[in-house]
Amino acid sequence: MSLPPGTVFMSNIDTQRAPNGMPIPAEMQARLERIYIDKLALTRDRDRLRAVQPILCFRPERAGLASRVLMRIVPAVRAAYHLRILRGCGLLDRDWYLAKNPDVAAGSWDPVDHYYTHGAGERRDPGPHFSTGHYLDLYPDISGHGINPLVHYILAGHAEGRSIRPDMPHRAIAAPTT
Repeated sequence: MSLPPGTVFMSNIDTQRAPNGMPIPAEMQARLERIYIDKLALTRDRDRLRAVQPILCFRPERAGLASRVLMRIVPAVRAAYHLRILRGCGLLDRDWYLAKNPDVAAGSWDPVDHYYTHGAGERRDPGPHFSTGHYLDLYPDISGHGINPLVHYILAGHAEGRSIRPDMPHRAIAAPTT
């Protein structure tokens, strides 16, 4: 990889000096340029990966049997589990959510609580990398189950290859066999 057009990294190796005033040897200068170019390439590759599918959260450990039973019969236990999942996920960007939803910021809401209890139902996006409306439109089965779309994506949708933004393709989901 070469330097981007218009970038002048070092104009004259013989005159380059370190911060302490000592001349920088040509060999060291060449190594610095290679490091700089490698850093540019890594940054470019990272940005390409993020554009395809940001992996900003990890699938949480599966709850134990007792917890799963409690979550089915006690809504507060289920909500606490879901909120814990959302708090650990980078797809819910608190600062972004408050900036895009000034009414939430003005009301002193916690952005995670608001998205979980109201925002998803209002089709608000939790961050720039997850489109609630897109997810619900593409997968209407989610709306019928009453689960928060981002929670569903974290728990099952990612493994199923579901799309989270209009510019992100999704893998075909096999129909369940009966």
